[in-house]
Amino acid sequence: MEKAIKKSVVQWDIKNWSRAMSLWEKDLPDDLSGKKVLDIGGGGGGLSVFFALKGADVYCTDLTLDREAEARQNFEKWGVCDKIRYEQLDVTKMSYKQEFDIVVFKSVMGGVGWNNNYHNQQLMFENIYEGLKNGGTLYFAENLVASPLHQWARKKFAKWGTSWRYITIEEAKELATRFKSFTYATYGILGVFGRKTFLAEVFGTIDSVFDRFVKEHNRYIISAVCKKQI
Repeated sequence: MEKAIKKSVVQWDIKNWSRAMSLWEKDLPDDLSGKKVLDIGGGGGGLSVFFALKGADVYCTDLTLDREAEARQNFEKWGVCDKIRYEQLDVTKMSYKQEFDIVVFKSVMGGVGWNNNYHNQQLMFENIYEGLKNGGTLYFAENLVASPLHQWARKKFAKWGTSWRYITIEEAKELATRFKSFTYATYGILGVFGRKTFLAEVFGTIDSVFDRFVKEHNRYIISAVCKKQI
């Protein structure tokens, strides 16, 4: 994936989130022509562009339409306006049935579970499962509860830190129990603290080496590939 696309998709801590997406890329074919993709919490549309450039027809959705203009500018920039439709969608109320070949989201679950609402996160996964065609795939990357340091920093410095519902690896596994297979990896320790682009690049590079010495539940990103039974 080109660096410019990565920046459009990831937007911050590019090193670590790009490594997280590499797990998807190992599974994804280069050509997705004829495939239908649902991007949940699409925001500015970066993930939708990524899949549209592979030839997929994409539904870019978000809870509100606040970022639709930004997303459409992004689609136009990359020449994929004809491959993407932008819609408002609440994933906890989604009623699609075997509609999509692929569902994808990044950094969405914490908002869905706002104020410790695990039930909403369960609804999200149930609805995604039902919306996927048999043999379809869910790709996601999310923020984990991570280490005590990460937990402290969120409460101290992030205005949403006490309301966003970060998940554990065990919860991710539980949420994906209906899927035939669940493959995951975790990434990143220091990159999240690099609030300036230069520092994020430096810390992300360090993390690519440092990760192997840190227990998986102390890293702050989980990336997963979930396959639905054929």
